[in-house]
Amino acid sequence: MNTQVIFPDRGLHIGVLGALFDRGVISRAEIVAGFETLTGTGQQRLTAALDGLHALALPADAVAAIERLDFDGGNSVYMAIEGELDYDTGGETDDHNVGSLAGLGAMAALRDLSLEGHGYRSHVLDLAPLAECPLISRLYLTGSCSSAHVLEAMPDLRELNVRYARLDDPAVPERLRSRGVLVYAK
Repeated sequence: MNTQVIFPDRGLHIGVLGALFDRGVISRAEIVAGFETLTGTGQQRLTAALDGLHALALPADAVAAIERLDFDGGNSVYMAIEGELDYDTGGETDDHNVGSLAGLGAMAALRDLSLEGHGYRSHVLDLAPLAECPLISRLYLTGSCSSAHVLEAMPDLRELNVRYARLDDPAVPERLRSRGVLVYAK
């Protein structure tokens, strides 16, 4: 029995959907199904499309196999969505932002996570769900982040970029450096 995954956070869910799209697990037809019935302005249609995609259950086995996840505005999933809607945000809106990492543990093989790009957000991001991804070796954080102590408990962490992040414990990067982690900071 193949279980399904829906991440609580829409931005995270769409990013994972994009990784599956790039791997050929999810087709363009599945992504754009129903878009032709959307009404309203470009922004209203985009919001409705993203809400619909957030409800699309993802195959748990394929989610568990993802090794790399990023949120670059040029990712093919964002281009497919906006191209089909004939609405270009230029990646300059908050529509795809990641607001929570809840459920990240479903990505058992995750080794490289970059929250650059659509990882920006106005509120504090809780890093606690990273504890469920012990294989992460490369991590790029942005914005205000809480539970930074979790980073010290990640056994495979080898590279951390916090140039554009504000950690609730600013001493964590130095402690990670002393452990041999390559840290990029301001």
